Amino acid sequence: MADNSKKKNKTPQQRIQLEGEPSICSLKNLQVLLPQDIRDHLDGQDGTTTTTNGSKKMDQILEAMKIPPAATVCRVNLIQGTREEIQAELEAELKRLDLQDAFSVQPDSILDDVLQVVANTTETPTKNLHLAGPVEDPQAPLVFPTWPSRQTLGWPLKHRAVIVDRFCGEAVLRGSHIFVKGIMCADKGIQEGETIAVYADVRSTISKNRRIKRGYFLEQYRNRLCVYLGLGVAMFQRSDFFRLEKGVGIRMTPHARVGPMLPPISGILPSKVYFQNLPSVLVARALDPKPGHVIIDMCAAPGGKTNHVASLVRNNATIVACDKSRKKMIAAQQMFRDMGATCITALALNTTDCVVRDNNSEWQSVTNVLNAAQRAPDGLLDVTGFYPESFDRVLLDPPCSALGLRPKLQVVHTKLAELQDACAYQRKFIREAVQLLKPGGIMTYSTCTFNADENERMVRHILSEYETLELLPVLGGENSSIALGQPGLAGMGLNDEERGYVRRFDPLPSEAGCDTIGFFVAKFRKRQVS
Repeated sequence: MADNSKKKNKTPQQRIQLEGEPSICSLKNLQVLLPQDIRDHLDGQDGTTTTTNGSKKMDQILEAMKIPPAATVCRVNLIQGTREEIQAELEAELKRLDLQDAFSVQPDSILDDVLQVVANTTETPTKNLHLAGPVEDPQAPLVFPTWPSRQTLGWPLKHRAVIVDRFCGEAVLRGSHIFVKGIMCADKGIQEGETIAVYADVRSTISKNRRIKRGYFLEQYRNRLCVYLGLGVAMFQRSDFFRLEKGVGIRMTPHARVGPMLPPISGILPSKVYFQNLPSVLVARALDPKPGHVIIDMCAAPGGKTNHVASLVRNNATIVACDKSRKKMIAAQQMFRDMGATCITALALNTTDCVVRDNNSEWQSVTNVLNAAQRAPDGLLDVTGFYPESFDRVLLDPPCSALGLRPKLQVVHTKLAELQDACAYQRKFIREAVQLLKPGGIMTYSTCTFNADENERMVRHILSEYETLELLPVLGGENSSIALGQPGLAGMGLNDEERGYVRRFDPLPSEAGCDTIGFFVAKFRKRQVS
């Protein structure tokens, strides 16, 4: 008979360690993993696979993924005021939050409806990236004097700790506080007002990925990798973290964060500012909307680009915002109302199949289609499609691989086929967009990825497949003074002139001319048919 006495006599901590200890690392040492077939494919797209310092370009991109841009970009809503007026209000909000000494508000030197909130510090944004836990005061008392294996595991002895989910962790790196729904695990005994060490769960360290149950104690966290994010102050005791449905559970301490010091100001002045990545601001400008235009944003949620279009025309246009998610468009509709953008109609509409192709029905304008539609109990109009050549402007920012988003603690794609599927899906939106666009009208195409298949090669597909479209410079006309981004990649289907027309942003601050996410924008015009 087997002797099970040793197993029975194990302490809870020892039994947990047998099942797999957690791995704790610093943001500097965290590796953002990319499947090899995807890595090889992306490496092969850029003829210059090394950067100016000789390192692999993809390695630098993966390193940059972990860290957010060092400034917070606020686009002002011109429907509600001028940039100068809203800057003064934003500065007053920083003062109200006691952040006026830590941060300042600066007008962007290039984009005249953008403000940047920057840290008043000379410290490098990467100064804390090496920390895998808090720097603990030698004189401070031990919180866990009788848990010797805790130090071996890597958890702090003088701070209690929490683990948040990956999405919450990425928001924390962007400057956010921690909402209770993002907290997954927490030490026993956490009290309101206590300084807490914060970690983000990244991924499983074993092939069988066990889910974490919300409410776990820290000693139940195992077989997983987490990364240290900094210190914060608990707003509730531990039990309330998992009892409450909403609210800020932990307020992060600005000077004790890992990575760039960013302001916790998400949600302030909600009718007057919209927090947006810098390249995204180029999209509405490239669209060149005019008062009175009829405009569609085909993949609008959460609505930032749509609202920017309304802001540029001062709420004087007919704008339709679409997304197949009804829940997202109900939220977007409320945001549009809060922004004063009453010219926007939000629709739950799948725009991969939204062109009316009934040859027996009489052509109807967008206004007539909207006026004839029934309103559902949730407030959205029930519209199934629009007639060909109905829109002066089409903004297309379709679902993409999102490889350019920062910060990113993990790449969710596991197969190259997933990137190829994204391209096939994008082509469905493009087909409908071209049909909806009036002759002489403008269409923009944008993604938040650096994958050339979804960018330069997709532009080549559009020009080859739809002869009525011609490529225009994103930074031409009224935008000719804007110096942002880089030309498209060579060898990816575009000639030198066409490469100069599009704008590509790689997440490499030293080379891209600005510290931002990976992004791509192209602009087309539909030729008049004689």
